[in-house]
Amino acid sequence: MKSQAEQMVEEVRDMLLRRDLLYREEENGAIVITRGKRKSSGVDYYINKGALSLIKLIELGLSYNDIIKYISLEGISIEEGEEIIKSHLEPLVVDLKEIAHKMEYRHPEEIKFPVMVAWEITQLCNLSCIYCFSESGPVSPQGYRELSTEEIFNVVDKIKGKVLILWIGGGEPTLRRDLIDILEYMRKNDFYLMLSTNGVILKDNSDLIKKIADTVDEIHIPLDGSTPEIHNKLRGEFDKVVDVIRKFVKEGANVSTGAVITKLNLHDVDSMIELALRLGVSAWVWGPLFPAGRGAFIKDLMISPKELVELHSKLIKKSSELKDQLLILSYTPGVTPLRMSKPTTKCSAVNYFIALMPNGDVYPCSYLRWKEYRLGNLLKEDLEDILERPLARIFKEEHEPEGECKNCPLFLNGYCNTGCKGIKVSSGLSLFDRSPLNNLYMELRG
Repeated sequence: MKSQAEQMVEEVRDMLLRRDLLYREEENGAIVITRGKRKSSGVDYYINKGALSLIKLIELGLSYNDIIKYISLEGISIEEGEEIIKSHLEPLVVDLKEIAHKMEYRHPEEIKFPVMVAWEITQLCNLSCIYCFSESGPVSPQGYRELSTEEIFNVVDKIKGKVLILWIGGGEPTLRRDLIDILEYMRKNDFYLMLSTNGVILKDNSDLIKKIADTVDEIHIPLDGSTPEIHNKLRGEFDKVVDVIRKFVKEGANVSTGAVITKLNLHDVDSMIELALRLGVSAWVWGPLFPAGRGAFIKDLMISPKELVELHSKLIKKSSELKDQLLILSYTPGVTPLRMSKPTTKCSAVNYFIALMPNGDVYPCSYLRWKEYRLGNLLKEDLEDILERPLARIFKEEHEPEGECKNCPLFLNGYCNTGCKGIKVSSGLSLFDRSPLNNLYMELRG
């Protein structure tokens, strides 16, 4: 009978063969992400050199016994070797929530490249959501250009092996007739693929639903209310969206839904979560209205900082209650859960992700999309050169503590996450000012 350590080695070997285990080497380890049906699929995290070496030995085709012999060359017993193997491979083969309490989270000081690219492959959209930060709609702006299929392939070739996750959105990506060609090329090049769509166009296109479900790792379809009356005030086409979500779930796809929280739907949060449970999605993702793009014109609909704190606290408890039924995730800038692969005390922009516009322009993040924050163009330049620009280097600088921040236990322990520069700029501050969310994050630290 195989030992637990040997079973783990064989499972990781199968994951590598299926390309369900993706990794990128860093100076002192690697960033890893897994695909598949596990609850922690899609969670990226940082591993040390020992774990990376073990993955490489498995990748080279060494048998379990050969790996044990290799480890024993360091004067380690077979029993100790088995424990080393289990400790290194457990995060890869077990749902992370089951072992989070005993994992030593490792955060790199700096990583070579962002982990994710948020790629808007079109700015055209069949809807005109009132809060859209990209100001997408059915009419293209003057001078608008989007990359051709071949140009997208060229950009994919440039970032292969550097970026692990591609979050494909828009605009509405299903408006592109070459969408499946694009997604299949990205998949062939070993990216973890996430697709964000409003779903409306897919309602009567079962073939396209199946092709998307078979190609991408995650599909996000927003619902801004539990009823047509609430949802349609913000977004539209409630019945069609619900129908498409059901069809994707039936296909066995990993589907999430969620909402932009405003004063119009704050009261509906519990009902939206109940709807997500009934629909059978894997996650409900929420965040507050961000005052960028069209959202800048409806600031009166933003929930207050007090309401945001109360909602965060409430949903942390709700998440614990529903842990075996539904993931509840937040993308609130500056107070999002700490990512295990993001350098701490730094803004996620440039350090964890970059935003790629339809024409190939690169920005630090999807919220900082004004011309003065343009970093370069991936069709014309290499990612390495873009990330070495002075503006990009500003985002890589450590967040220096000021005032009460100096004594904050979160900062002292390397877990500060309030450096969101998008929030600062949208609040009328500079990149270097103290975040208006610092105090809010301190209230949530428990």
